[in-house]
Amino acid sequence: MATSNTPFGLKYHSGPMQLIKVDITSSYGTALYKGDCVAVVTAGTYERHTPGSGISGVAWAFVRSDGMMASYVPASDTTYTYDAIINVHPDTLYVVQEDGDTTALALTDIGNNCNLIYTETASTASGVSAMELDSSSKATTTTLDCHLFGLADWIEPDGSKTTFGTLANAKYLVKVHNFVHGNLGTGI
Repeated sequence: MATSNTPFGLKYHSGPMQLIKVDITSSYGTALYKGDCVAVVTAGTYERHTPGSGISGVAWAFVRSDGMMASYVPASDTTYTYDAIINVHPDTLYVVQEDGDTTALALTDIGNNCNLIYTETASTASGVSAMELDSSSKATTTTLDCHLFGLADWIEPDGSKTTFGTLANAKYLVKVHNFVHGNLGTGI
């Protein structure tokens, strides 16, 4: 049985959370979704992170300037400005789907680091991210986005369970590794 290609960004699995509210860059040209990673920019506002360049937090929710909740932040929106509620705790564990475009990750890859990528189309209906784990980026490099802990205990819609090295789009347990505000951070 195959794993389903249903990316959802970084989905909370376990561990502590520390939520803060941050400003999204006004009229930002890229849509933001729940489960996307964000990074602070020199203006002091936040935008979607660039893979391998540092993460400030994981988007949890969005609030429009009129006080209403938004399922996502549309690209280049000039009607509202937005705040994001992001998780900034470095010890939170997340589940993320690997991209399935190269050889599947193996048991021997546990402990490596990987970048995240935005190649799939996110859902404007649900506001859920389509960010995935870039399996081809696995390495010991400290500046990669996530640390790979293992295969997530995940049941697919068809009832199958993911196993190492056999299924593209498997779900993995990760922790954000390259926090801008963490031990590896160099500032902006």
